Amino acid sequence: ADKAVVASGKNFPDGLCGGPLAAALGAPMVLTKDGSAAAAAVYVADNGIAAGFVLGGEGALANDTVVEVFGLSSAAEIK
Repeated sequence: ADKAVVASGKNFPDGLCGGPLAAALGAPMVLTKDGSAAAAAVYVADNGIAAGFVLGGEGALANDTVVEVFGLSSAAEIK
């Protein structure tokens, strides 16, 4: 997959609703949380995933977490 669906592992509705989206896209569902995104970042990098969908907005995952997961240089790259 070249995309991933990312959601907070602490907020089950986002992950639950994101599962069908991930399945429809043929993309992995990646659960992470603020302050603990290293494992998700390794998974995304190791699998060559360059883009994705982040569920729940900044209330669920901070922009810094999204930057870390996708290996972006800054939050300005989030679209």
